[in-house]
Parts: sequence; structure tokens; C-alpha cells
Amino acid sequence: MLGPRIEQRMQELGIKTQTDLAKRAGLSVQHVNGLIRGSRGKRLGHTTAQKLSKALRVKPIFFEIDSAVAEKGGGINAAAGHEVGQGCPT
Repeated sequence: MLGPRIEQRMQELGIKTQTDLAKRAGLSVQHVNGLIRGSRGKRLGHTTAQKLSKALRVKPIFFEIDSAVAEKGGGINAAAGHEVGQGCPT
């Protein structure tokens, strides 16, 4: 699910509230809340993904990783941009 991924990344960055995330992303608090709760559907629009990826400092694929992993058995570590199982660069 998308909500837990967003919340985890918020924690990693020290973003304490949905209001803070909404301000950073240029989105409404209601929109962010709906995304986290899952009431806005499973897919993000391109513009929303771009805004959130900038605010959360991840690549837009971060928001698609669950479906990519589930469907193909692999995928991208979206926050770092590396293939799953390849580890981090040294």
C-alpha cells in the first residue's frame, strides 16, 4: 500500500505531519490524507507523483514499486534508484 510507504519516508525525513508534507509538496492536506489512507485510489496522477517525489526526495517510481515488485518479482529500490537485490553502491 502507498500510505505506509509515504509515512515511512516522512519519518525518515523528519516530516512530522501530513500538513507539513502537503506544504512541501504544494498539495492540499485533504489530498495527502486521502493518499495515505488509501481513499484516493491506488494510482497517482503524474503531477501529484512529481510533487510528492520532490517533497519526499525520491524518484517517482517510489509510488509504483509495490505493483512492479508484485507483478514482475523484482523492481527498483525507488528511494535509491537501484535494482532490487543489487545492493547499494560503494
